[in-house]
Amino acid sequence: MRIDVYHDIVCPWCRIGKRHLDLALAQWDGPPPEVRWQPFLLNPDAPEQPVSLTEYFRTVKGVPDARPMFERVERVGAWVGLRFAFDRAVSARNGDAHRLLLLAPTDRQPALLDALHHAYFEEGADVSDRATLADIAAGVGQDRDAVLVALERGDGLVELQGALRDGHALVQGGVPFFVFDDRYALSGAQPPETILEAMRAAATARVEC
Repeated sequence: MRIDVYHDIVCPWCRIGKRHLDLALAQWDGPPPEVRWQPFLLNPDAPEQPVSLTEYFRTVKGVPDARPMFERVERVGAWVGLRFAFDRAVSARNGDAHRLLLLAPTDRQPALLDALHHAYFEEGADVSDRATLADIAAGVGQDRDAVLVALERGDGLVELQGALRDGHALVQGGVPFFVFDDRYALSGAQPPETILEAMRAAATARVEC
């Protein structure tokens, strides 16, 4: 089975959706599925210079007080052991962070995505900064210098642009957006039980074919 997850690294619900998927996979008793992390940019026009997330919502999104929205995410995240420090988070362009994930070896992508989420949502890291991204990659066992050279050289840029076009044409209802074997789709940070049901349905459909 293949699971394509369309996500944005700076989307808090995508972080929660990943944790829900991890919990579903821990209960899955079939062959291990192939999980592919597909990039999606919720805000492709994010400011070139990072600004605090609170300031971004106030001046760009017209939300004078984003705290109720942040508090809801914090409550839901806490149920699955995730911490969010929105007072430290910054809004910045994150195409390079998606490119970093696309370039990473498949077996290291889950840990790298967790590290990116932790850095962005808990440490206030600027994920538009390539040196910062290289540091994050080094923390999960990648060669920092090689990663930095690849990012500066533009590796993966064509692949990223193609994947973004495909994602924006496919995704309905926002991200995270889960697609199971190109048959079933789920939108939003669905609970683990719902994800498991979709996995079982996809597995059954595959057998019946």
